[in-house]
Amino acid sequence: IAPALIERFTVEVKRRRPNSLSIDVSLPTIDVDSVALYSMNGFVIEGFIKGQYNGPDMIVMRRNLQDPSKTPVS
Repeated sequence: IAPALIERFTVEVKRRRPNSLSIDVSLPTIDVDSVALYSMNGFVIEGFIKGQYNGPDMIVMRRNLQDPSKTPVS
């Protein structure tokens, strides 16, 4: 059910915000199951945020919303 929810959310973002380039999520580094789930659904690791104020370290993941065939090549 989780992959279907991620896909439905992606469709809604594209519908409501057609000019959006990507979706970003932040996940605790210890939540390897969620990182794997998002990875299997088109998200890639973009970076890390060091925990502050005793909070957990986070992984920042991004899913591109643009059609790759329309992305300009530099």
